Amino acid sequence: MENPLLRYPAQWTYFRKLLTPQEQQIYDRIEAALARLEFKVRLPEVRTETLGRVLSALRYDHPERVFYVDLNAVRGVTERTRLGLLTTSASTTLELPSRYPGVDFFQKLAETTAYTDYILRRQQETGAYTDYEIAKLVHDELARSIRYRDHGPESHTMLGAIEGQAVCEGIACLYKYLTSILGVHSFVVVGELRGSGQMRGDDNHAYNIVRIGKENLFVDVTNDLSFGAAVPRQDHFAKTRAELWATHRPIDLRTIPEGVVGREVAAW
Repeated sequence: MENPLLRYPAQWTYFRKLLTPQEQQIYDRIEAALARLEFKVRLPEVRTETLGRVLSALRYDHPERVFYVDLNAVRGVTERTRLGLLTTSASTTLELPSRYPGVDFFQKLAETTAYTDYILRRQQETGAYTDYEIAKLVHDELARSIRYRDHGPESHTMLGAIEGQAVCEGIACLYKYLTSILGVHSFVVVGELRGSGQMRGDDNHAYNIVRIGKENLFVDVTNDLSFGAAVPRQDHFAKTRAELWATHRPIDLRTIPEGVVGREVAAW
């Protein structure tokens, strides 16, 4: 079966450019395999720390590829072949098991496709075509339709947000996916949140940077969630760093968030 999500515009990527050339090659091969709905890929020998960086970059650059992968069960098997008396060749076969077995997998793809088509129709109905209008349309659609709830690994993916119950990571991934499809550059930001809105205390938190006109502005849909409201809150939409500095402290944007190999990321 062909991946139905391939018919939409390509995602704008940010974290790929932070990888080394060798890591980018691994990133591209894994992304291409997942796009073909293949869950096993043969790579040059890959070290665990390299794989961690690559999968983290893919997680946030391509949430539409990674939501159906069980990152908690990723495993790689390295094989060495002797080419001569003094030389060997090594390769790693990476297994990326689907989070959804059997028919459930195709149902989840169909659900994601239907939701994407809905947002595209909403763009036409509302006439949202400028960067600001698109960014606000997606913000408002998500803010009024999602409840903040951690119900397991799926709530950290864009599919959890599509299904209406997710945490900040899943919400930020869906926002990034939809704005990219509609032609607006955005990416996921991970950082510290200091006691605000949906979350309390000092927590790891995910939200977005979106390019509106010539400005890079912050959007935190999670802290604007207004389930069922005709007009959702706008307190954290299209804000400058200075406007959010009291509560939002992103990590260095020249680094890739860590920690996806061997476990699910909690409360991002």
